[in-house]
Amino acid sequence: MKIFTVLALTLMLSLLPGAFARAERPEGYAVEILSYEGDNEFRAIKDLQETADIGMFEAKRILDSIPSFVKYGLTLEEANDMKTFLEIKGFSCVVKKASSAGVLTENGMMKESSDGLYAVVYEGTDLTRIETINLLRIQTGNSLKKAKDIVDRPGRSSIRYSIPLEEARKLKSWCDRNGIRSRIVANPGRPG
Repeated sequence: MKIFTVLALTLMLSLLPGAFARAERPEGYAVEILSYEGDNEFRAIKDLQETADIGMFEAKRILDSIPSFVKYGLTLEEANDMKTFLEIKGFSCVVKKASSAGVLTENGMMKESSDGLYAVVYEGTDLTRIETINLLRIQTGNSLKKAKDIVDRPGRSSIRYSIPLEEARKLKSWCDRNGIRSRIVANPGRPG
């Protein structure tokens, strides 16, 4: 009887992946661009692409919506390096703790975005790494390197960000249908 109980318990636990895993809150830092003082928009887009490893469309969207955040889930050193690089290129930036960047409220719940923009954060998957990278590349148009970075940093990398809530919900629904765990978080509000 004990063997059957142990086997049944093992089977039940295997059907609930992550059920007993500790819930993790996104940690780290975010880089916010406050302004751009340069006169070459094309160069600014290229600098954002290079620094944040994002596509041209996302870089253009960030540049057009300044003040806005470039990237979440960085270590303090990564955030300061990104800030320094962007400042050399003519951007005015600040580094903020992820929780103060509007990712979560104190109780860990998503708060409403004051600018109506949201991000979809990759949380993990049971698919193979290659399958996940290929799915993300097809859906988002991200580069291979960007897709790899997303998969390698679950809970800290956005699949897409600075998108309207309806688009974020569609992307999350697509992720759910394809076996990719994700969550929607609010983009930070614009400074008063």
